[in-house]
Amino acid sequence: MWGNNLKTIPPGVDGHARLEALRKRVQGAEGPKPGSEEDRHPYSRSDHMLVRFLIARQWDVERAVAMLESHYRWLAETKMSKLLLDPFPEEMHIKRFYPQAYHGTDKLGRPLYIERPGQIDMPRLLQATTCERILQYFYAQTELQIRRRLPACSLVRGEVVDKSLNIMDLDGLSFRI
Repeated sequence: MWGNNLKTIPPGVDGHARLEALRKRVQGAEGPKPGSEEDRHPYSRSDHMLVRFLIARQWDVERAVAMLESHYRWLAETKMSKLLLDPFPEEMHIKRFYPQAYHGTDKLGRPLYIERPGQIDMPRLLQATTCERILQYFYAQTELQIRRRLPACSLVRGEVVDKSLNIMDLDGLSFRI
């Protein structure tokens, strides 16, 4: 199930032992606050999630714990669980005036995301919603990728898929003032 992630383990490091050590740490006081929305979501302590943080910190458990604690705080501060339940009524306008979406997967099973910043119609977008709501929309979409798209791609692929392929179509982008 680890796929290419095994290649990220430095020589002499027992990746399974590091994962188990991290798992034990986040099951306790260093995990999500007990009773919080994040605590009720099993993905926040899944092996898929923990391996991502171990890789980000070169399999250093202490640094991965610190990064996860910061992540859990950010999820609580942004009220992510509420954002994920929010239907975003302005989503249609965001997608219309800021063209971007996920479009299946690539040959490696990664989610394919295409964004067209050169086609953004910022005046109309800001008539339809606020900068804060646009940020919240992208926070929620990113979290949905982590919680749903990547695990689903992993199941289909039979190994961990923890990256996406992002295409930035810059056609029409101008830096004129």
